[in-house]
Amino acid sequence: MNKKSVYFSALLPVRFPEFFKNLSGILDSLKVEWGLLPHTNDIWCRDYMPVRVSPRKFVQFKYAPSYLMTKKWWPTITDPVKVCAAVGIKADPWDFVIDGGNVVRFGSKAIMTERIYSENPEYYPEIFPDVLKDFLKVDELIMIPEEPWDPYGHADGCVRFLNENTVIIHELHKSHPGFDRALRNVLKKHRLEYVEMPYFIDNDPKNKDSAVGNYVNYLEAGKVIVVPAYIGYSKQNERALRVLQRVFKGKNVVQAESTPIAKLGGVLNCVSWSE
Repeated sequence: MNKKSVYFSALLPVRFPEFFKNLSGILDSLKVEWGLLPHTNDIWCRDYMPVRVSPRKFVQFKYAPSYLMTKKWWPTITDPVKVCAAVGIKADPWDFVIDGGNVVRFGSKAIMTERIYSENPEYYPEIFPDVLKDFLKVDELIMIPEEPWDPYGHADGCVRFLNENTVIIHELHKSHPGFDRALRNVLKKHRLEYVEMPYFIDNDPKNKDSAVGNYVNYLEAGKVIVVPAYIGYSKQNERALRVLQRVFKGKNVVQAESTPIAKLGGVLNCVSWSE
C-alpha cells in the first residue's frame, strides 16, 4: 500500500459519512493524500496506532486502556498488529499501557499526562518517566496533570506543540482554575511558552464526554492544519481559526465542521494518524 500523509479508520466514512465527505474533500482540495485503515473496531485510530520514535522506528504500546475494560467497550478494542500489517508498518511492541493520544511530541521533547501512572501501577512513578524517555527517544518528558473532566486522560486534548519551545493550550476557564494553574506551572518549569486557544464546555446531558468546544485537538498533516468548528458557535470558531492562522505561518489553516464526532468525546487529532 502506498504511504499516505494521514490515515483514518475505515469505520469513519461508514459511521459519519457527511462529516468524512467534508473532511476528505478539504484534504483533497489541498493535495493531502489520505488512506483508510482496515481491521479497526472504532474510529479513534490515534490511540491504537503506533508512535514514531525515529525516522525508521515505531513503537507499539499495549492498547488496553482502563476506560475500555468493560463488557460494553471491550469489543471496540482494535488489534494494531493487524492494522499495521495491512499498511506495511512494523512496530516494536512494548508492554506499557499507553494510548497514542497521550503522547504529544516534537523533536527531542514529549508531553504526557499522569494517567500513565494509574494505567501502569507496576512501575514506580519515580523512575517511570525516565524509562519512557528511553523508549520514546526524547531528551525531555514533560508530565502534566490530567484534565479532571477527561475520562481518557489524553494529552492531545489540552496541549499541542507549535515548535520545540512553544505549545498551544486552552485559554483559562472559570470551571477549572486549579487545572489551568497547574498546567501553566508545569509548562513554565520546562521553559515552554504557550499560545492560548478559545475554549468552552458543551455541558450536553446526552453526551457527557462531549469534546465540543475543544479547538486544540486539530489535525496536522504536513503543511495543512484542519481546525474543528462547531455548530452554533461561529464567533468561537472564527477566533480559533484566526489564532492558528497567525501562529502557523506558511501553512494552510482551514476549518472542518466536527460536531458529530466531538459529541462522542474526541476531535480531529483523535480520528487521524500520520506516519
